[in-house]
Amino acid sequence: MKVFKYWARATASVDSPQGPWELGQYAGSNESPEQAQQRAEERVRVARQRLSGQHLPPHQQYDYGEQGALREEVVEEYPDNGQLKAVITRNIYGALVLNTADLLIADIDLPVESATSAFARWWNQLWGRSVESPQAKIIDRVQRVATEQGLSLRLYRTFAGFRCLVTNRTFEPTSDEATALLADLDTDPLYIKLCTAQECFRARLSPKPWRCNLPRPPHRFPYRSAAAAAAQQKWEEKYAAAVSDYSTCQLIESFGDSRAIASLRSLVDLHDRLACAGDGPLA
Repeated sequence: MKVFKYWARATASVDSPQGPWELGQYAGSNESPEQAQQRAEERVRVARQRLSGQHLPPHQQYDYGEQGALREEVVEEYPDNGQLKAVITRNIYGALVLNTADLLIADIDLPVESATSAFARWWNQLWGRSVESPQAKIIDRVQRVATEQGLSLRLYRTFAGFRCLVTNRTFEPTSDEATALLADLDTDPLYIKLCTAQECFRARLSPKPWRCNLPRPPHRFPYRSAAAAAAQQKWEEKYAAAVSDYSTCQLIESFGDSRAIASLRSLVDLHDRLACAGDGPLA
């Protein structure tokens, strides 16, 4: 998984015909804040060289494995036998996200129905013709995939669609097999790209703030000052209180064996405990 525990930012002043401007670069590390800061300063140096047109030899074109990593605060880690199985992070708009190394999670959006399609559906229903709803089509597809591929799937309803967890086997996020299964389930293409880039599967555990009548967080991680960190902490306290009246998803059906295999059971339980908490509206 491309998840970094520590992030840092470094800046440098760059001259231009329009006047000086600030060049900023972020870098991550799982070793220490100091290493993250050192890497960020190195990225600034390399970026300045590129802007000036200097040729960089391969050993100076630093990446540190950050390509595809999201700059999110690590809230909790879940190791197993020396391997990191999952990480909970806080995303750019303040929601908690479960990142998993091998628990496949599919994010399935409901299609946006056009006015023409809505009218056609209403007209067919008016004349007593059988019309399969978009929701029913998704459920039928998930059931078909589960049967054809011998998979145990848990299907959840979300605010804008569905979420599906595979519970009887593990998957590598970057594998062709995982990509093909996500596509078979009609997963959001942008989500599939994110899984490949970040080398993990993701599921939002807590509601989006604007669906709970809250603004977005005042600052983005890493926080640039103690005042920014304090303001963020106050926002998180308000957010935690507000989301207690909402749910992120609701389990609606299981296909195949309803019990997860031993290596995935704790993660499935963690997901359900946090994402399905409460009886409030989906957010």
